[in-house]
Amino acid sequence: MNAPLRDYQAKALFAVAHEGYQYLGLEQGLGKSRILIEYAKLEGARRILVFCPASVRLSWETEVAKWWSDAPPVVLVNSVKQITNHPGIFVMSYDRISRGEDYVKAIGLVMPFDLAFADEAHYAKNLEAKRTKHLFRAVLPKVGKMILASGTPAPNHAGELYPALRFLAPEKIMKADGRPMTQTQFEDAFCRIEQKFFNGRQTRVITGSQNIPALRERLNGFLLRMRKSEVLTELPPLEFVPTPLAPSLAGIEANALRGYSDILSEDMSDEQVLAALGSMDENAARLRVALGVAKANAAIEYIDEFMDGSQKKIVVWAIHQNVIDILMSGLKHLGAVKIDGRTPEKDRRYAIAAFLGDANTRVFIGNIQAAGTGLTLIGPQFPCSDAFFVESDYVPGNNLQAAARIHRLGQRDGVLARVFFARKTIDDRVQSILARKQNELAQIFN
Repeated sequence: MNAPLRDYQAKALFAVAHEGYQYLGLEQGLGKSRILIEYAKLEGARRILVFCPASVRLSWETEVAKWWSDAPPVVLVNSVKQITNHPGIFVMSYDRISRGEDYVKAIGLVMPFDLAFADEAHYAKNLEAKRTKHLFRAVLPKVGKMILASGTPAPNHAGELYPALRFLAPEKIMKADGRPMTQTQFEDAFCRIEQKFFNGRQTRVITGSQNIPALRERLNGFLLRMRKSEVLTELPPLEFVPTPLAPSLAGIEANALRGYSDILSEDMSDEQVLAALGSMDENAARLRVALGVAKANAAIEYIDEFMDGSQKKIVVWAIHQNVIDILMSGLKHLGAVKIDGRTPEKDRRYAIAAFLGDANTRVFIGNIQAAGTGLTLIGPQFPCSDAFFVESDYVPGNNLQAAARIHRLGQRDGVLARVFFARKTIDDRVQSILARKQNELAQIFN
């Protein structure tokens, strides 16, 4: 028999079913998928679309089997032919609707769906992105109701809430003339805007959020925010601790770590630093890889010492494939398993099962994008309360998501996330910038 909903989960279910809430902004680990499944059961839904990151699709298969005994069949959509008129829970990655018009057309040609769930809905934060356009313009008219869910509804700034509000609750952003705000008007109202010059051209740059109390008032009745500290007082704290490493130059291009002046200057603002490092510029990309590689071997030494003489299990996060390869090679004696963008689904299943159930598999290495959402990396057999970020994402919310893979229901200990930075490099400043932005974003939802 299913375990009963926790009190806060029952409250969230009531809010969606009876109070009109359309966005579950519950922090990671509070059971958003369980609430959505219970809502589908309550509505008697038999045709459901679920959109989520590719790495979360398997989790939906597991959660449905766990909480819904007579559920429609779960279909992990890999082909347009799988989108049919039959009952089913059709689970599709955001990449599918981003890349293929065929998938959008297939949804349009079959019978309407009872419900659609957009899990990790912050993936649809950019109004110009194909996934956002397809989700709200093409899919929304084909479903009876769409519910969004994310632990980080606006990873960078308040403006990222606009697409959800515009298409699901335009009445929340109405102006005095009875028309909804444009995106620019919404950003002007709730974001800090600066005019900056790049390559001789003036550019509108969002540097943060503003007028948060007024925004929260508009979000009332639409976005339900619940924090672990409020609803799970027994859940131990999560703490991020900057941890310096002496970067190793072995195997790195000779001038990579010394070439900051090519893309950075001392008079740059914090936002310009992150924008420059996070851009698609070739020099910036080379620098990011070099920083990761420079930390990888030093991180292996640190982790080796940390694990010596213990039977702990740990989670290690990175971004670049060659950094992950170095970590896998250096930590293989600890039974390391990994999930990144190259990992097939069957190997994902194996990695998770081994980490949760095999005493000799003591290290899980994950790419923040491919494995940082949707997975639960704690289980009843072996405790795990330590995370190590060899590389950090330049979007603070993505790092929170990754750390929350072990800071969730079932955790008995405080979670310590050690964030490695290459000492005496740009990493020192980057980590301080991310910490400040992360705290500012938290104010929106606290």
